Amino acid sequence: MLAFLQRIDPRIFFFGMLVIVSAIAAAYIYTNTMKEGGEKLKESGYSNLAFELTFSDTVAKDILSKWGEKNLIETAQDFTKRDFWFIPAYVLLFVSLTLLVRSCVGSGCLLSAGLIFVLASLVAGLFDVIENFFLLSMLKGNVTWRIAMGASSAAFLKFMLLINTFLYWVVSIGVCLKQLIWS
Repeated sequence: MLAFLQRIDPRIFFFGMLVIVSAIAAAYIYTNTMKEGGEKLKESGYSNLAFELTFSDTVAKDILSKWGEKNLIETAQDFTKRDFWFIPAYVLLFVSLTLLVRSCVGSGCLLSAGLIFVLASLVAGLFDVIENFFLLSMLKGNVTWRIAMGASSAAFLKFMLLINTFLYWVVSIGVCLKQLIWS
């Protein structure tokens, strides 16, 4: 066991610790500040995710009407504002985990792709910020087709970047395991 620990690259250890700390921070922020608001919105028949991905001002107005009937507009605003605090935590998690996985692949196209997915994680956080500004605008009653489409497009691009980063992890971990088993 000690021989294994001596072979650990210090970068891998550093990124591993960064992953753990950012995962704990993200879980803490979500559990203690956002979970309750998200559950209240979902109980109304529309989750925050449904609001993020409406792609239509008509649907956005329906959601806001339903939330207004149940006095949940302020809850939705609070939920969206708290998301600004959650964004750095999950971006740090995605960046550090991508760097950790990247450090295991050795060389080749997966090593180069790792940097692209680090950038993708950062851009996903930027899209989340843009999305939140659009959502807050709609929550204040400024619901237009352009704003609804802007929020939904930013949310969609954010999710696509994060899903692709996750797929990079799966492939890279598979390569790392293959190297570990057959070397």
